[in-house]
Amino acid sequence: MSEELKIPERATMSEVVVKKDVLLKSLLENKAKHDALLEIAIHGYWKKAGQQLKIKEKNFYQRLAAYGTECKRVWTKEKKKLKKKEVLPESAPLAAFCPDTCLGLVFPEDHSCDYDRAIEMMKATIFDEVRLSLGEFNNYMINDWSWRSIFNKSIAPYTSTDRMITGCYVPNISGVGADVRIYNTARTEAHSCYLTGVCAL
Repeated sequence: MSEELKIPERATMSEVVVKKDVLLKSLLENKAKHDALLEIAIHGYWKKAGQQLKIKEKNFYQRLAAYGTECKRVWTKEKKKLKKKEVLPESAPLAAFCPDTCLGLVFPEDHSCDYDRAIEMMKATIFDEVRLSLGEFNNYMINDWSWRSIFNKSIAPYTSTDRMITGCYVPNISGVGADVRIYNTARTEAHSCYLTGVCAL
């Protein structure tokens, strides 16, 4: 069959051919959003951990005071027995006491490596177009990963609309020029959405 008569391949509902540059831009923007949300969530995690630890410490000292009061009561009781010449037991019945430092918090999940791998693959390919399956299209273009709902649940408790301090977690984006500009712009937009109360991937 001659070149003129060849029927060009068309996209189907199960796979699609996309421009490498379009895919790379989408990956960089999606990674930036993920990284911004992760940074916000990690900041929120440490903030909440500090609050929880203060509560735990306060409760501990309250329990410690109650424990001390109970100890005094036991010693007073034993001294009275001693004065009456009663036989003293080998040990006094007191509950075991130790600090409870379990905060019940789950550290936010980091999936930036999924984006990094795909970005590096796009930078390494020699082709201008890339064929994507339905699953790959969902992941790379729509940002709909299998872990998406779990990620959103893991960051939800820590993404309040309080002002956050940046720099507690700063993911890297390799490269220079346009890639970094796309990433930084998308990251700034994700931070803006956070300040308006929109916090989900």
